[in-house]
Amino acid sequence: MAQTAERLVALAPALAAASDRKALEEVSSRLGEGRTVFSGQLQELREAGSAHGRFEAILTASRALLDNLAALDGVSADRITLAERRAALLPRIVEAGTQVQRVASTLVPSLIRTPGESMSG
Repeated sequence: MAQTAERLVALAPALAAASDRKALEEVSSRLGEGRTVFSGQLQELREAGSAHGRFEAILTASRALLDNLAALDGVSADRITLAERRAALLPRIVEAGTQVQRVASTLVPSLIRTPGESMSG
């Protein structure tokens, strides 16, 4: 059970480092498999009664571990979603900047007058 917990904890950096949806899905899948194994081992420990009165502490720590990994998985998915949205918006932002420059380049010469030039033209 301790080795399974270690393997689950070892997935945390991979979740945080996932740079795209495919990488995250691969790590999330491994996390799901590990959670299933770990939960089964926890159930076996409960049924065996071999935790000598420490089962509640083990259960509390196990739930915290699984909850934290689930939260990290969720925020990693959110981070990737935001990165995808940003990447999709970037070309539109660049195009808008180009259009602003075009408009500004036509307006600026008409606003800048040489000394002595009349406002009428």
